[in-house]
Amino acid sequence: MSVSAFFNTEITSTSPLENAGNFCLSPLRTLFGGRSFSVVSENEKVIEWNPPKKSTLEKVIMIAVSILLFIPATIAGVIIKGLAFMSEEVRHRHNFVIEFTTNAPPRNPLPTSASEEDDGVEPEYFFGSDDELESAEEVDYTRRGEITQEIQQHFGRIKVVLKRGDITKERCDVIVNAANKQLLAGGGVDHAIHSAAGPRVQQECLQIPTANGIRCPEGEVRDTGAGTLPAKRIFHTVGPRWAGGEAGESSLLRNCYVNCITKAVDMGFRSIAFPSISTGIFRYPLEQAAKEAFKAISDTANDFGPGENIEVRFILFSKEDMDAYTSALENSVER
Repeated sequence: MSVSAFFNTEITSTSPLENAGNFCLSPLRTLFGGRSFSVVSENEKVIEWNPPKKSTLEKVIMIAVSILLFIPATIAGVIIKGLAFMSEEVRHRHNFVIEFTTNAPPRNPLPTSASEEDDGVEPEYFFGSDDELESAEEVDYTRRGEITQEIQQHFGRIKVVLKRGDITKERCDVIVNAANKQLLAGGGVDHAIHSAAGPRVQQECLQIPTANGIRCPEGEVRDTGAGTLPAKRIFHTVGPRWAGGEAGESSLLRNCYVNCITKAVDMGFRSIAFPSISTGIFRYPLEQAAKEAFKAISDTANDFGPGENIEVRFILFSKEDMDAYTSALENSVER
């Protein structure tokens, strides 16, 4: 850990001491420059984020206050952050970020439209290799072909549609993002949705309250605006990591679908598009995941009253996924 990194690097933390130290050192970062990061501890990805741009008056006020508080705040920050660095977890997180920023240049800024730049939203940057930013299957979402197949089936008041295509181009009320617990843009479909939606979505995610560093537990859902996607909202849900099937994965995966569909109906939406949740970097077996998806829909179908119809779409990017979901849908109807 270098001295400059200690003073100038702010990392989102679950440690109250570290956060307090970072706050005290903010005048120093204002005057001499600094960088802010978050770490997705699940898959050890680093995201650098930039706060919204400030007006000239706001900058002048911040600089003036920083000059006045520079010496006492820096002394307090050094003491408090030094105490935080007694934690091995804090030291490891800082060393991890330093390694990334040293060995990998900033890459893949999320696209920013002219209107978003005017609103003061700057793009986030990701660090790491292409393999780390893409899913385990190395899916290239930027070269998705047109929809080649569509299958429909009804479960009570729920109409199910299977499609091959690009979920970021799907016109519907809600697009579901297969997110991580911190709601930080990661790899696979999560990266594709954030890239297509623009940086405002990540900014909204960062405003969602955390509990022990988690913004969305497994099986639950949080919603944000849809940015530049052709939808009204994005529902961020966190699927389970496959651990052999003995850690309640099936129940958590079903909860993802049930909670998203129920929330969409409660909000008055008529269509929702899902990717294949948990079958990428979370390694959930594809055939089992497809079965759980339709079991969740079947169990939920009778919960809705008159006027609560909804179309549930599965937008699947590969023939393998389409075949697995088609087979699971046919088997669920036969039962």
